[in-house]
Parts: sequence; structure tokens; C-alpha cells
Amino acid sequence: MKKRKVIAIVFLFIFCVVINGCYGNYKEGAIENMKTDESRYTELGEKIATKEFLMNTYGFNESDLEGIDVEEVLFRFEVTEEGLQDTDSDRIIEYLQKMQKMMTETEEVKEASTTDYSYLVQTEEYTGEIPDYGSLKYMTFLLTEGNGGSSCFIDFHEKMIYYGHGALGVYKNIKNSGKSIKLTVEMESNILDSIRDANIQDWDYRYEVKTDNPEGNSEWHFGMEFEEGSVITFKGLNKAPITFFDISEVIYSYMP
Repeated sequence: MKKRKVIAIVFLFIFCVVINGCYGNYKEGAIENMKTDESRYTELGEKIATKEFLMNTYGFNESDLEGIDVEEVLFRFEVTEEGLQDTDSDRIIEYLQKMQKMMTETEEVKEASTTDYSYLVQTEEYTGEIPDYGSLKYMTFLLTEGNGGSSCFIDFHEKMIYYGHGALGVYKNIKNSGKSIKLTVEMESNILDSIRDANIQDWDYRYEVKTDNPEGNSEWHFGMEFEEGSVITFKGLNKAPITFFDISEVIYSYMP
């Protein structure tokens, strides 16, 4: 996947050079910024092309541009009127299609990154004082045994609980959650109480008991992030503090 994306990026750079520098910086932010006159020009003062310009200059119609968010592509890749000079119309369509694909992939990567919270269970041992649990931002855990397992992710900002089944933790992509439920005030209060009562500050960073039957191993991960930025991880193999199960029992009592 990474190799294909590198090839796509290289190809994008090459074809943009070919069309005389139509490619500028990939513009982040809302497309509504196009409404300002200043945003229709590059830093070099070249005018960014518009859909109307393409249709009037090259005779394109709506069917020619089908599947391409033309204004968005032109704006985000800073395709200029000057850069399009002396470029064959068929080549322009090809370039626009490639840019559309590149833009879509970029947005998909960004979207995926906002739904992957694996970092919560991947940090090194935390040695500081645990912040107040009332400032919890996210919390997650995963418990696996063999090829099966269960997991959950709690977003205290959006007031949602996401549940997952299987050995792949739901925190890897909350959009793949099997079930989800709105976090009520009462539920949040009970969950936070269970976390406070668990005396997490006394947990070891990692627990481990080795067995002669790896296929029967049980593994668990537990992670939290607080408003001020602290991320705290705990994990274990075939051994866990009993209060870990107390927390999971409360959370799973709300699963629909």
C-alpha cells in the first residue's frame, strides 16, 4: 500500500511538471476559502484556474468532467491558467482524474488517522502522577484469548462507547465497531467511579505469566488519554489485576 502511494506521489509530481508547473502546494482547509479573491492566486501571483475557465477555453462539458470535483481539485492543487497553456485537452482530463484520485486518497488517510487510537496502548511506562480521572479524554481496553477477544473505546468528548469483538481492538478503527451507544451522564459517572476504585496507580506497567501453550494465551491492553496530554498504557499476558475486570464489567454492562 505504501509503495503504491509513493509511486502515485512521484507520478503526480512528474505530470504536474509536464504541464508547466500547474502544481502548487496542496491547500489544506475548507474549500469555502475559494470565495476570497486573494485565494484564487498562488504565492507567485498566478491565477488559479476554474471550472468555468476549463469549459470556456477547452470546450469541456459536464460529462467530460464527470467524477471530478473540478473546483476542489483546481484549488487544492493550485492548477493555474498559465500552467495549462499549450496543454492538450485530453491530457488535462487525465491530469484532473489523477489529481482527484490523489486528493481522495489523501483525505482517506487523514480520515483514517482520526479513527485510529492505537497509540493509547503503545506508550512506554508512565512514571508521573495520574491526572484527575474527571479529565479523561479517551479510554480503551482489549482482552484476547486465542483468536477471540473483546474490546471497547470510550470517547468522553463525543460521549460515545464503541464495542468490538475479536482479537483486533476496536481502537484501531472505531468505524469498524460492532456496536456503539451514547454515553449518558449516569453511565459516565459509574465508569469513572469504577476506574477510581481500581487503584490504577498501583498497577504494574506489564504483567506476564508464560505458559507451555501459546495458543491458549490471554492478553490484555488498557490505555487512557487525559485532557492535558498524558497517555497511560498498561498491558499483560495471562495475568491482570483483578480491578481491570471490575472496570470492564461495568463498561460491558451497558453494551446494547
